[in-house]
Parts: sequence; structure tokens; C-alpha cells
Amino acid sequence: MLQEKDHIPRDEEQVTYSIVTREEVHLSLWFHMEAQGYLHARRLIQHNGNIPDLFEADILYAYDETDTLGIYTQKEGANDLVLPRGKYLSRHVYVQTEAELKEHINEFYAYAEHQGYPYHGPLIMVEKSYLSLFTPEKLHYELLLQMIE
Repeated sequence: MLQEKDHIPRDEEQVTYSIVTREEVHLSLWFHMEAQGYLHARRLIQHNGNIPDLFEADILYAYDETDTLGIYTQKEGANDLVLPRGKYLSRHVYVQTEAELKEHINEFYAYAEHQGYPYHGPLIMVEKSYLSLFTPEKLHYELLLQMIE
């Protein structure tokens, strides 16, 4: 986990896009909610019953086309949502407010379209809970879109 600290952007100029190859990931559904709600690990403590070591686990948010947000954690063998092995457009961001997060998401989609990157599936947003501990005023996220190969 210490090597992940290198992914913390120092300022907006360092926020870059990359194409990463990810292995298959099995996710266990924690709960669903309206996409307009804003949750992060620091506020998820009230739902902590199912997740030990909340701040050591990444929290994955999957936005679907019905404006529903699924909140997941990685769990081997779970089949609530499986992120297939493949190439993903990725962007690491850190935010302080919900408005900043929405702006980054809009920029992420605009960048994918401008570059002509075909993608499918839900937007996946990974809250890097461990990395967020190093930036107490901001939360660290990775935005992901699965690319069509």
C-alpha cells in the first residue's frame, strides 16, 4: 500500500489520464442509493457493520444508466458485480467537495469522447481510502471506464 502513495496528485497540473490493464475484480454489493447522494469512507462509518478495517479497504462506486449508485467492496468469489479483465481509461483525482468530483467526472467523460475512446459499462469510481488518509482535507479517487478493445 505504501507504493500507492505515489499516486497522490500534488496539484491539478499533475492529474493525468492513462490507459491501464486491470485484472478481473469481483465485487460484493454493500448497498444501492440515488446517484445524487454523496458518500465517502469518512461518512460510511455508520454502515461499517459489514466491512472491517473500512479505512484500509477501497470503496468502489458503480454509476449505472438508471442514476443508481452501487457501493461495493472487493471480495474474492463475489458475483454482485464483476469488473472484467481488460483495458480501462483511468484518472486519479483528489477532491474536497462534491462539486469538484462532479467536475472531474464530466471532464473524464469529455476526455474519453474527445480522444475517441470507445467504452462501455458503468463509470467506476474507486475511493482510495488508504491514500485519503494522507490528504486529510481531500479524498483520493480513481475514475475508470472500461474500454472496448
